[in-house]
Amino acid sequence: LKYFPNNQYSKKDLDSLNKMYPNDKELQKLIMVYTNFQKPKYSQKNMELGKLHAQERLDKLLNLSFNERELIGDDLENIKDTNYGNNIVNDYLDLFVHSTEVASVITSFKVDNIKIMPIPIFTNGEVTDKDLALAIRYAVDNGAKVINMSFGKNLSLHEDWVLDAFKYAEKHNVLLISSAGNESLNLNKMVKRYPTDLGENKKEVSDNFLLIGGTSQNLNKKLFYRYSNYGDRHVDVFAPGEKLYVALPNNKYSYVSGTSLSSATVAGVAALLYSYYPSLTVSQVKQIIIDSSVKYDVDVEIRIGSEKKIVPFTSLSKSGGIVNAYNALIYAQKIGNK
Repeated sequence: LKYFPNNQYSKKDLDSLNKMYPNDKELQKLIMVYTNFQKPKYSQKNMELGKLHAQERLDKLLNLSFNERELIGDDLENIKDTNYGNNIVNDYLDLFVHSTEVASVITSFKVDNIKIMPIPIFTNGEVTDKDLALAIRYAVDNGAKVINMSFGKNLSLHEDWVLDAFKYAEKHNVLLISSAGNESLNLNKMVKRYPTDLGENKKEVSDNFLLIGGTSQNLNKKLFYRYSNYGDRHVDVFAPGEKLYVALPNNKYSYVSGTSLSSATVAGVAALLYSYYPSLTVSQVKQIIIDSSVKYDVDVEIRIGSEKKIVPFTSLSKSGGIVNAYNALIYAQKIGNK
């Protein structure tokens, strides 16, 4: 009212006011708030979904008396109690879209005989070690060749159950792939991030696990996807993880980012290798993906807390490279011919 006594003004007027008084912080703040309200980001449906998400967290995650194990009839502390769960994998499609995004990346590799076996083991919160271990065994027993795990957590109460499942998968020639996470963390400085194939002595318990970091679409200092975790003692290889065009439920599509998609990309490459060379062992497939990765001699920007630092991209993972399907097939052909 001070500047427009008649209360009549447009966005253009606000822009002018913005330029005239750049040092008036209170005025700048009011202009920003008003401009944001003028162009709401969310539709009515999106706001309703947001409310659903919030209610889900209030009713379950923040409700200490809620016990989902009682609902499915399971003893969480008994790994031999396996007869629980159900075969419903497509409920709440608007609320839980992550698996659809990930599956669409895997199937984008156009492998003729590729099939997805969806095994939902959690929605919000973190996956339990029992559910993860049994899901791996279930996938192995039902013919999976590649198991993609686009999730992570910082606590493992029954790590031995999961590591035993890793060994079980290796014994049956099944590759395990997981995402490095999206917290901009140096995993070398963490005790552990799960799932991991590192045992108590920090040595790999099996030779069938790959941890995947994310890259952007830029071939410069922004090559590293800024939210990806990294670490040359943990992350095996990088893969595209920024602005991938993915499928959403109900025949929709969108650009999405995250190392979950990087992991799915490598799972797709692994499926491609198996489709051409089914006799490859799981350790061979793992090594092919690592050895055939493309190394870019470029310094990239990483975030350490609130600060930024420039480091060689090759220093951020074991392989120092980015997965490359064409190179992987060439490597596989050499091994296959032998």
